Amino acid sequence: DHLDYYKFRAIFEPYHVRVDAMPGELDLANNGITRVYDGNLSAATYLHERGDESKADKNRKISAAPPAFLASGWESPKPIDLPLEAWRPDMQDFVQNGYLSQKLAGVAEAEVQLKKLKLDKAAQERKRAKSEGIRPFRGEAILTDDFSGPRPDLWTVFGSDSRYQDDSLSITKPSLDTTYLRSKVKHPRDFELELKFKTTGGQKWKSTGIRFDVDESGDNSHFVYTSVFGPKVHLAHTIGGKDEYTQAVAKRSIKLNQIYTLGLKVRDRLINVSLDGEFLFAYTLPRRQPGAVQLMAYDAVTEFHGIDVWNLPAQVVLEKAGGAVTASVTAEKIKLAEARLGLVKAEYAFAKARVDADNAALRKDGSGSAEAVGTSQIEAGLAKAKVDLFDSKKSAEAEKTIKKLEADLKSGKFPDRKPLPFSQVSLINTPNKDALPSDGGYPKTSSGRRTALANWLTHRDHPLTARVAVNHIWLRHFGTPLVETVNDFGLRAPRPLHQDLLDYLAVEFIESGWDMKHLHRLMLTSKAWQRSSSNLAADKKTLDADPGNDHYWRMNGRRMEAQVVRDSLLYLAGTLDLAQRGPSVTPSPGARRRSLYFFHSRDGRSRFLETFDDADVFACYRRSESIVPQQALAMMNSQTASTSAKQIAAEFETNMSPEAFVRAAFSKILARPPVPVELAESLAYLNEQPKREHFIHALINLNDFLMIR
Repeated sequence: DHLDYYKFRAIFEPYHVRVDAMPGELDLANNGITRVYDGNLSAATYLHERGDESKADKNRKISAAPPAFLASGWESPKPIDLPLEAWRPDMQDFVQNGYLSQKLAGVAEAEVQLKKLKLDKAAQERKRAKSEGIRPFRGEAILTDDFSGPRPDLWTVFGSDSRYQDDSLSITKPSLDTTYLRSKVKHPRDFELELKFKTTGGQKWKSTGIRFDVDESGDNSHFVYTSVFGPKVHLAHTIGGKDEYTQAVAKRSIKLNQIYTLGLKVRDRLINVSLDGEFLFAYTLPRRQPGAVQLMAYDAVTEFHGIDVWNLPAQVVLEKAGGAVTASVTAEKIKLAEARLGLVKAEYAFAKARVDADNAALRKDGSGSAEAVGTSQIEAGLAKAKVDLFDSKKSAEAEKTIKKLEADLKSGKFPDRKPLPFSQVSLINTPNKDALPSDGGYPKTSSGRRTALANWLTHRDHPLTARVAVNHIWLRHFGTPLVETVNDFGLRAPRPLHQDLLDYLAVEFIESGWDMKHLHRLMLTSKAWQRSSSNLAADKKTLDADPGNDHYWRMNGRRMEAQVVRDSLLYLAGTLDLAQRGPSVTPSPGARRRSLYFFHSRDGRSRFLETFDDADVFACYRRSESIVPQQALAMMNSQTASTSAKQIAAEFETNMSPEAFVRAAFSKILARPPVPVELAESLAYLNEQPKREHFIHALINLNDFLMIR
């Protein structure tokens, strides 16, 4: 009946996947565990018209059940109440403690940063105080103007949007540097300049600065400017009417309606640039020509409050271009660090309030409250907005945020509280929109459908599950399965030779409560598993009667699986990373994690593992086994093998005698002593080839290393 498909599908309809945090680093990408859960208890399964997923017959709701001909032992699913940690994984102690520790670490780091800035500021102030008594070298004044009124004797005015008002020169409309004043007198080749200004508006860039070496055409000059957008101080050139921007740039917070003093010191082609007395950078200009200075306002409304140009005395020392610059600590930097400290403290208070409120509400432990969470959340938002005020791109929005949050705090309008962000739904990919996970968090109950499936699969009347499990475990321990067709136990499969043994172990597995450790112990303590794999002393009748060892009269010799080969080499070399858990790693010769942690996909596989019959990407029944020349080449020439041989050789003491070294190497690599012939051959080889790493490389290429006997 085709309805059997829909019945079986209904078992998994609520099924979804999520990633939960693990003890240690609270990072879902690097230290998360994948879990399955019932994400939508109301998820329904409907019959599809002609099998078309988009045409569900909502009048025919299908209940979860196994195929009818296998329905014996099936019990209808019953809802299961889940423990708190299952539907609120953030309530686990390690999550709460780790979350609070993260926030406290942020507070400690911010305190260290603020303390360092204050110490640097104090050292800077002491240095400045020491030099206050030294009168700065100033040359002859060339140009001085406080812009309190027009000075036609000093300036040529271009454009019509300049105006003298409030003891300053205002550029009243933003333009692309079409309104400006150019000095009538040329500045000296070596000069010092200070420009005091305030940018009050503009469209986007809001750039204000000064040009120098301006020729009569105005098409050639150098210029230094500040920008409010993408805040910075930048040096550029205009050559033939085209602007060329240099790498001489300093990121600085430039705010509207704040007075700044831009300083230049130019000697020949070397220029030093400062802002408010803070040295920013030195640069070597490409070329110079005699010229004038020119006020610059690019896409800016600007007030110019004063300009001074002097001759630069020879005794003034300039910073060299390309030298390391130690940025001075400004009061604004201190305030920003204080705001950041306030933010991380507010975030810790919010985190503590969340944990306390969750414990009080869900565990009845403590006195946390929803009101305390809401208050601390708003205060954390306010602290974040106060940090954003220092960013010119975010300051306008931050001011609006502060007003809104202050109003919310006053009115008691608190945002919704969500669980801590240490679990997330993943792989949401289903054509059945009725089965999508709900938005209200994880359900407190499970549908019980998967439990019903598990109970049905492990019912005493269904020995197939136990038989399949026994066959797989036997295959891994003995090298061959009890049932040759590991993926088919149906009527087409031949009757197993050891049917009684298979049934005995299956019953033992069921009676032990499906205890796999018990099954492993039973197999590994058996005489069958402990038998030698050698057939040297075998009776001829035995060899003739069972040459293929179908009756397990000896142990099967088998080659290590691909992962075991690689991990054994790294382990013997002392470089295998035995750490448990963590993210998957990309296969590479330099990787040191166990092969278990390699990404296992069709497109990104380890060439070394592939050579030794890596596991199939699409099935996990039984690995194929091959003997090909590439395997010998991999053990001889691969980076994994050659590097491991060198590292293994380095493990032995250099003062060991050749015989002691050979015996120790055999014991370490082959887990047995050398026989006399092997010892003699080894000593003869070392006499001709004294490099021990070559001998180790030969040992790991022996069949005895690759085979499990």
